[in-house]
Amino acid sequence: MEFKIRKMRILLFIIINVSILFIVGCTADKNSPEAITKEFVTLMSTGDKSAAAALGTDRTLRYLDFREQSMEMLGENTIQPIDVQSVECFLENDTANCLFCCDQNGEKEMIPLTKINNTWKVDINIDEMIKELEEAMQNLEKVQEGG
Repeated sequence: MEFKIRKMRILLFIIINVSILFIVGCTADKNSPEAITKEFVTLMSTGDKSAAAALGTDRTLRYLDFREQSMEMLGENTIQPIDVQSVECFLENDTANCLFCCDQNGEKEMIPLTKINNTWKVDINIDEMIKELEEAMQNLEKVQEGG
């Protein structure tokens, strides 16, 4: 009789612990910067632009449009799945910079996010990226000209 009680206690202990693990696993924050970054990169890289855009700001939609047009102009496939192996976010107030590993070349990349109405949104500023690229090209031209 005592053996049956002990066996039932062990079984009950296992069931309770498995249930707790299941509940904790299922209630992981799907709105965390890490979760949004992983989902965004996965959707973007597998060609689901509209779903990726829903996770971002208007600036991010412009980035996605620019990315798609640029890749098509270069004759590249816009579907290049990325296996996000890890995401580490650095938070400051309502902004986050999330470093994910790894892009198609095995490099770590940074994705900026901002919190809007208590929801994290990817916030890639394509206008700033183009401006920085133009400045870099001008500096390169100056160096090549010798001054």
